[in-house]
Amino acid sequence: MERILNNLAEEVLGNAIESAKPYLIYESPTSYGKTSSTFRFYKLLESRGEVYSHIHVLPMRSITYEVYCKTLKSIRGEVEECKGIQRDNYISKYVNGLSEEDIGYQSMDLIDEGKSPFFLRRVIITTFNSFFHNLTRVSIGEIMKRQRHFETPRLSIFTSSVVLDEAHLYGEESNDDKSMFTAFLAAIKILSNSKVPFIIESATIPDSLRVKIMEELNSKVSIVRFVYKKSKCDEKLNEVKSKREVNYVECYDEEFSKKCLDSKWETKLISENQLVKDARESIDKGEKVLIVRNTVKDAVETYKKLKELNCEVLLIHGRFKESDKVRRIKEIEEKAEGKRPLIVVATQIIEAGVNINMDVLITDKASPSSLIQRAGRINRGIEGGKTGEVYVIEDVEQKIYDRESSECFVNLMKEVIEGGRKIDWRLPSYEDIEVNGEKRASFLKLLNECYKEDFEVNYEVYQNIIEVSKPIKPERRKIEKLLRENVVYGTVLIPLYFGEEPESLRGVMNDSVQVSLDFLRGRQGEIVKREKGKVKIVVIDKERYENADWTLRVEELDEEEFKKLINVKGSHKGGLKLNSNVVAVYGNKYEEEVGLV
Repeated sequence: MERILNNLAEEVLGNAIESAKPYLIYESPTSYGKTSSTFRFYKLLESRGEVYSHIHVLPMRSITYEVYCKTLKSIRGEVEECKGIQRDNYISKYVNGLSEEDIGYQSMDLIDEGKSPFFLRRVIITTFNSFFHNLTRVSIGEIMKRQRHFETPRLSIFTSSVVLDEAHLYGEESNDDKSMFTAFLAAIKILSNSKVPFIIESATIPDSLRVKIMEELNSKVSIVRFVYKKSKCDEKLNEVKSKREVNYVECYDEEFSKKCLDSKWETKLISENQLVKDARESIDKGEKVLIVRNTVKDAVETYKKLKELNCEVLLIHGRFKESDKVRRIKEIEEKAEGKRPLIVVATQIIEAGVNINMDVLITDKASPSSLIQRAGRINRGIEGGKTGEVYVIEDVEQKIYDRESSECFVNLMKEVIEGGRKIDWRLPSYEDIEVNGEKRASFLKLLNECYKEDFEVNYEVYQNIIEVSKPIKPERRKIEKLLRENVVYGTVLIPLYFGEEPESLRGVMNDSVQVSLDFLRGRQGEIVKREKGKVKIVVIDKERYENADWTLRVEELDEEEFKKLINVKGSHKGGLKLNSNVVAVYGNKYEEEVGLV
């Protein structure tokens, strides 16, 4: 569907190109169609001779898989590896003329032959992890090699348009680890210094985050935002067309807003012991219920309790094998389209990359952005007259997200509810929204109240990233230091393999659960498989790997050798050896029904 704000963003981006500042922050509500619209921006840039290719960057592998499949299906139609994911007609319109060989992806997943670690295809869908390493001369396609063709993927980036999607997630780190946001900020600085056109997209960018981005770019960035009660977007569109210098626009889509206003919201704060009761009542009314817990352990326990209800209960979290995860997501999306009552129990994996439309949300308290994204799965079709229900469990212990912002958001919700107002989880507005005498507080107002403080940056790491990107031939030790510090993630991910004799790398990944090194270290006694005191690992034959021959074999380690492998020193966060050829560790205690708990 064509959206007026997408038209407006295209006009503003066109102006920015003419002024040699092709950088845009684009903010619109959940379910507005931001992700699909990025291909339209690519076509605009390509038609003006600004770029040759397009790189769509996403913070999570699950979303990368979905966007890649939608893009590929828009060209090929049916794709065996993408069953259950719908073709996107809007994308089809803008990839017309491209072949399936032009579409590629890059992530730890192995989906099909479209994997492109050097970013050499016309359209690349990639995780931020892969994008960041390629941008900073740690070639993701040769990460195990000492000698790398690091300029090949960088040149691909420098001749592309770049979209940094779901940008709010880059600032969602907990505790004191600011590495992800630091990497994000350094990346946009490198892109702007290199004159690479880019778009930053999200539904939930706090004002303080936007200000930080603007400061980083010396305000040389255009901004298009959906804000209710500002000017109407059709009026602004005419203004932008007549005044080419306009580069900051706040407006609202009248048609979309009317649908949102016709919908209703009910929000309640509940205790954890009310969860099953509230779910049962919703099911009795024939509704579809989404339950989001912050930990796998809580999600599995909740799933087991709810199985006793007379309805279908599905479970999804991040510690299923890749093949099981894909199958479960497909099943959830298909059954969410049906008319029968349904309960989906999930972790934060559901926040992005799972396209479902549910009636009721029951969720643990979490960061403001995460709660807003979860609520975005409710009444996603924006059916007029329908009431979306959001229940937030306020007495659950908070360990995953930043406690201060989580508590702030819950306290503000409490004030709104006790004051007799509703919370509108879809329309962004700085003022209260009045609908037929009913007052609603917009999520945007609450979001900004909880993110007043400046976003923190680790400037030592930031400076190292910038220095690596500057010279024609950087010092190797600086690149290796960047890799050892594992800037993007607080710890590396290790596949736990639950298959038999490995036949292919793709087969190993499909039958593996990705776990953090810290998780593996803490629970290796129970989740690592041992036979006669030996730990089996899957490795790539190093000599053949150097010759691009991905031949796998199994090795056995004794306890001391294995502990040495997973406890390698050399950085403040730890990690496997730099040139390690370890692909996976054989795992233990996996259950088909509930995964690895």
